[in-house]
Amino acid sequence: MHFNPTVAAGYSVLLLSSLAIPFLHLHVADLAIEHTRMVTEFLPAHFLFWRWLGDFAWVFPVVVITLYLLSLRREKFGRTSTLLGLATAQVLFVTLYGVYCGFLLSHLLLLGGLG
Repeated sequence: MHFNPTVAAGYSVLLLSSLAIPFLHLHVADLAIEHTRMVTEFLPAHFLFWRWLGDFAWVFPVVVITLYLLSLRREKFGRTSTLLGLATAQVLFVTLYGVYCGFLLSHLLLLGGLG
């Protein structure tokens, strides 16, 4: 096992940044989604997709931890290109999540409700 403090710091930053969306979604957005249920107890499709995005966000911390553990054994997982690729995927996902949340907010504000 080979410990590289630079690689460990890179993966630590990626891990901390990848935990933001799942925790915010779990503690804030999931409660808001539950309060938007209609009389029939069904959720609109756009809220189901939002819930799915929040559940999918837990993939990133798992991938970061897995790649860090693999980087202790194999050097190719500790390369800058691996960290950059993972960071790029996280930025793309956070952007998608933010744009979708903005879409839902504008949809609710413009239409005045769930309709």
